Amino acid sequence: MVLTGVLSVVCLSSCAQVAGALFRDMDHLPTGEFMASFDSPEHTRTVNIYLFGGGMISDFGLRGEVVNNSDGSTRNIYWSDHEQEADVTWLDEDTVVINGHTLNVLTDQYDFRKYPQTPWPT
Repeated sequence: MVLTGVLSVVCLSSCAQVAGALFRDMDHLPTGEFMASFDSPEHTRTVNIYLFGGGMISDFGLRGEVVNNSDGSTRNIYWSDHEQEADVTWLDEDTVVINGHTLNVLTDQYDFRKYPQTPWPT
């Protein structure tokens, strides 16, 4: 019985380490389910939003990628948890606001794992 418990803990720890290694940076995130696209004012770029998670052991979250419409290249710029909806507003060709996070799509990324979490509303 004790051996089974120890093996379970070791297995869970190993799975967590593998998942952390796979998703340690913004280049290796789960795809998710497509939700919506938002074109920049001059249509040179598009932000695509994807919903992920929501299973028995995880909450919903969002992934946002920017697409360069001239060559089709993509880059993940937004990775959040505890979100199911996206409020996306372009300020100009290089700046987008996603759920209150202002990002320069050429240089910035929002990764919820690197920023303090806001407390859940009571």
